[in-house]
Amino acid sequence: MQLYVRVKSVHASSAKKPKWRPHHILCAVSKKRHLWRLYRKSRSLADKSRYQEQCACVKKLVYDYDKQVEQSVINSANLGRFYGYVNGKLSCKSGVGPLKSGSNKIIVSDVEKAELLNNYFSSVLSES
Repeated sequence: MQLYVRVKSVHASSAKKPKWRPHHILCAVSKKRHLWRLYRKSRSLADKSRYQEQCACVKKLVYDYDKQVEQSVINSANLGRFYGYVNGKLSCKSGVGPLKSGSNKIIVSDVEKAELLNNYFSSVLSES
């Protein structure tokens, strides 16, 4: 079996890296992690201050990069790219919107939606 099946090994360190950030941001995040480890060992105020400065720097770099990406989407005048970007930013990934029950009550919570759909499908499928 090993002759015919290819095996691909995935290193744990490569799975953790966010690939959507440019190299200079990844380096800044790495420096921030290093400064945090240094502060945890020494517990000195100077190390804590350097860590906090690096945190602010990383936050600004990420904000500026996200702003640049949004500007490039807007300036591209490509409607498909715009909708792709917006759909990627949506927080609701379930795809099931609010439902209306038999008593015309709007159901929003996931548990109540699941019960409503379960009752409906069990009644439809059991009648056949």
